[in-house]
Amino acid sequence: MPPDQIAKLPGYGLDVHKNREEARALVRKLGSGPDNRLKIKVTTRGWSLYRDQAVLLLDQLKQIYIDGELDLVNTAQYFPKIMRKQYTVALNLQTAGPDSDPTVQLFYGCGRTSTGTTIAIPRWTR
Repeated sequence: MPPDQIAKLPGYGLDVHKNREEARALVRKLGSGPDNRLKIKVTTRGWSLYRDQAVLLLDQLKQIYIDGELDLVNTAQYFPKIMRKQYTVALNLQTAGPDSDPTVQLFYGCGRTSTGTTIAIPRWTR
């Protein structure tokens, strides 16, 4: 996607301060804010590659009134935990390669249980 189109997407503009203010406004509209911060738990695998990304996510969320606790899970327990839906927010790294369509269909297509999310958004699978 060309940079000028990306800049039009919510949260992708070049003005970081404006993007964060828009995100804070959304969070306030939903009932949270500086005096009533939303508390979540971010679950990820216990490898440094996953942990480091989760720490970055937590830092970003903190800037929009969301306080996250890091829940590191051993790899052997991670996927069963996801399949049981025992998480609030789960961070997992999926690669897309040069053509993301097969990856999107594999992991996020309607009725897929490979990630435990069972998302059903028919227009994504067309």
